[in-house]
Amino acid sequence: MSSRPPPPPGPSGPRGSTLVGVVLFTSVMVVMIASILSWSITERRLNGRNALRLESRNAAEALAEYGFSQIRQKFETRSSFSLKPGGADALRLPPAAFWSGGNVDTSAHELIGGTIETVTTPGSSLYYIDPADPNNEFDPLKGKWVFRRDVAVIARATVQPDQGPPITSHVTERISVRGAPLFAHAIFYNMDLEIFPGPNMTISGPVHTNGNLHVYPGNGSTLAFKEQVTATGHIFHDQKGGDASSDGASARSRTGNVTFANKTASATSLKNANGIWKDSTEGRGATADLWNEFRAYASQTWSGNVQTSAHGVANYTPVAIGKYLEDATPYNGIDNSTNAGRSLIEGSNYPFPTDPDYQHKMEVEQQKYANNAGLYVTVDASTGSVTLSSRDKDDPSKNKALTMPAGTPIASFAPYQATSTSVGPKITSGTYKNKYKVTTTVTTNTASGPSTTSSVEYRSSPPAETGTTVSSGMYDQHREKGIDLVELDMDALRKAVAAMAGESTVTKSNGTTASVTPATDAIGSLTPDDWTGIVYVEVKGAPMTDPITGTTTAATNPVTLNSGVRIINGAQRVPSFVGTNSSEGLTIATNAPVYVKGHFNADGNAASNSATTPESGETPAAIVGDAVTILSSGFVDKDSLTRKNPGASGNVEISAALLTGLTPTNKGGSGKSSGGAHNLPRFLEDWTNKATYIRGSLVALFESRIFTEPYDTNKGYYSPPTRNWGFNSMFREGRYPPGTPRVMSYRRVDFTDLTASDYQTVKAAFAW
Repeated sequence: MSSRPPPPPGPSGPRGSTLVGVVLFTSVMVVMIASILSWSITERRLNGRNALRLESRNAAEALAEYGFSQIRQKFETRSSFSLKPGGADALRLPPAAFWSGGNVDTSAHELIGGTIETVTTPGSSLYYIDPADPNNEFDPLKGKWVFRRDVAVIARATVQPDQGPPITSHVTERISVRGAPLFAHAIFYNMDLEIFPGPNMTISGPVHTNGNLHVYPGNGSTLAFKEQVTATGHIFHDQKGGDASSDGASARSRTGNVTFANKTASATSLKNANGIWKDSTEGRGATADLWNEFRAYASQTWSGNVQTSAHGVANYTPVAIGKYLEDATPYNGIDNSTNAGRSLIEGSNYPFPTDPDYQHKMEVEQQKYANNAGLYVTVDASTGSVTLSSRDKDDPSKNKALTMPAGTPIASFAPYQATSTSVGPKITSGTYKNKYKVTTTVTTNTASGPSTTSSVEYRSSPPAETGTTVSSGMYDQHREKGIDLVELDMDALRKAVAAMAGESTVTKSNGTTASVTPATDAIGSLTPDDWTGIVYVEVKGAPMTDPITGTTTAATNPVTLNSGVRIINGAQRVPSFVGTNSSEGLTIATNAPVYVKGHFNADGNAASNSATTPESGETPAAIVGDAVTILSSGFVDKDSLTRKNPGASGNVEISAALLTGLTPTNKGGSGKSSGGAHNLPRFLEDWTNKATYIRGSLVALFESRIFTEPYDTNKGYYSPPTRNWGFNSMFREGRYPPGTPRVMSYRRVDFTDLTASDYQTVKAAFAW
């Protein structure tokens, strides 16, 4: 029997089984790989769209921020505008190049600003930033009444993927624009702030500086800040650089304490328990990488009541006025400081329509005290002429001439004149036998400087008075020059305002009542609609500041550099009339230095003198000028040239905000100090055992351009008073003098992603 060959391999054999397994495994792997590839591609597409969605959202946010920056710029340079699409002030889209390298579809962008809404606290025209609100703990403006305006911005941005539909994001941002009145601060400095008092000093009210804060009180004394302190620079227990004065030399070694209020209003020292000054340098010298350490320490210690640039504090500048920058070392005598703030106190100077900066300069003109004045006094120091007019800031062609009251003039001019009389011995022979040679020398101010003329007489008897006396104007021992005086008589102004308002009596500076006679007391042609509560005095030919560059041109009439405005008869209430174009109170402003003789807007009653609490019936007031000097009521002009540091006749009480200038420390390499905030108001008398009460706000906004002589205790022209200086509670309540400038700050109060339908709803609500 023959054998059969073996069957060929097949599925039923061992090799077939292996093949089936391989095929099955391969099939499963193919399916799995296909699934993985599909998932990977899908995931990549999803991740790609998510990335594009994020790009779209970021683009929308960037558009909103671009709108925010435009709104900020407009508010800093303009007082009013409309964001209506298609209008001159509509928000602009960024250039297409801004989005280069991305997937943003610039043709689908949209950026729209809404209407500007005023936000107030119920019962007030202002908004109160409540320090008790936890959201405001680190708000630099907490505790202040401000002008608040909110504006919403909506933005839409689209990105276009390589495949699939476009991706669009919609957002809205609400911006809070806060105009904080300058006088919402107890002390406001537009530059470095130095405070180095010898005796104890307490500062009630908020303090801000657009620079560094230098604090170093005298040995054994305390400098106490009771409320929030903010600085756009840093805080140093040290003098300002370049201060070579005796005060500056002792700065670091002074042992006096500095305290700030913590969250519970308790005084907490700038020194820690180990006696180390925990200023911005953390006691280890000025090293930039220590600022963040100070931020953490200050936030923990004072809970937002002490903030610097480390906390993000930004400059506050008045509307239309640029940032101040100091030129410490002028080249060839040319001062290149950016000093635009001084333009606010300068005379009317409307630009020509052809000026390339016409719009900006017009806005500055509208912010000036001069162009908001209800009474504009123009003084020509060369001729002595004094004229009156009223101003219309919107249409200068509506300015009109006024006439001085027929009785007591409101403003008068007295050029400086010093008379020196000397007498020779009795002549015993010759033509003038038995007579006396009398030589009289008269000194006056001229454009080229002081000028003297002499005359000789032969008299039978010597004159009753010899020596040197000031027969007109006054001599300023600080400035070391004679001053041509423009005197502003508050009693005459009270009567003039009362006559305009139809009132029959006024209270004079001596406390007595006087009747008002329109025929002799009224300002001719002044109407209630003209009155704004601001009196401005322009001394013609004074230095002028370019509001764009901040540089100052020299005086066209050098005689003006010897001029000053002196306020007399200022005791009792200032004239206050509330009409169509005016608010309560009075502001006196000038481009010249100011001298305040005696009490102002206060009765001077020692029993009620206060640095914070207003008297009954008091209204807000301000004094604004190139510098402010306080004189006692008994200051004697006649002796002002020959008597240095004369005794003050008594205490002085002033209820007014003081807005003024200063000469910075080490200006031009002088090594001299600015004098610090405690010497911002100047003095010319010996105030030993006498006191000054200043109830208001101290503001240093610019460099002085007329009273440029630096503070110098070595001259011995004054001895300081007991300083009782505080923050007027009227200002704390939001009652400010007429024309108070505002400094701008900005806060984002809301940012929200929107759906497409919500976006359209918000857009429709703008009602453009």
